[in-house]
Amino acid sequence: MRKFCTNRSEGKRLSQYPWWLLLLILGGIHSALNAQEYRLEWGGIASVNSYLGDANRVIPFASVGGGLGAQMRYNHNFRIAFSGDLSYNYIHGNSRIRNQVYPQQTSKVNFAAHALLLSIKGEYNFFAYSDKYPFLHTRRWSPYLALGLSVGAAFGKDAHTFMPGIEGALGIKYKIANRLNLIASLGGRQFFTDRLDALSNESSFLSNPYHLQSSWYKGGDGMLLITLGFTYEFSSRGSSCNINEQIAR
Repeated sequence: MRKFCTNRSEGKRLSQYPWWLLLLILGGIHSALNAQEYRLEWGGIASVNSYLGDANRVIPFASVGGGLGAQMRYNHNFRIAFSGDLSYNYIHGNSRIRNQVYPQQTSKVNFAAHALLLSIKGEYNFFAYSDKYPFLHTRRWSPYLALGLSVGAAFGKDAHTFMPGIEGALGIKYKIANRLNLIASLGGRQFFTDRLDALSNESSFLSNPYHLQSSWYKGGDGMLLITLGFTYEFSSRGSSCNINEQIAR
């Protein structure tokens, strides 16, 4: 019968290290395996938007506008990311989208706004998102959920307004090639202002057409968005640990 022998000197050397140091080493290896290859992404986005407000609260894309912007993203790991968008949006509509009748206005009134918006969102990928490391069960595509805050200003024919708000989106990410991503989403923004459709003298009545009292956090205008973007990854994760360097390649 063959005997299996253990090297007692190696076991003694291993036992000299404190248990917490071994846990730190294993934890560092686990973090490296679950980190994205690149920290940052930047790219461009284009969107189709739809006004939602006092003139239309229920019919999506009854009046269609558009937007362009730039996007930056920080990839914390395969599942979690944080993104920021700076975008220009053209929003328009009219007071007869739903054939409403207003107390002080009987004729059809058009309105339009040019909005500059900055948004910050947290993102959760439902799958481990990467085109590498298949032993970690990664996928080159993943649906994701995003929630965040936005702030900006809208400018109309005769007035302008400050536009703080909240937003959310459900979308999908797909790696076209190494470091190149295609991102599509359907999202919405709810603003804490009721003046998006009231930036001209003719449409100013739409800020409160029925003279109802409401709180600052409800009754505001909003918009739906379909967004398509392309991003490029950069800023490779560096480390003094050889394991991290091999994984980052």
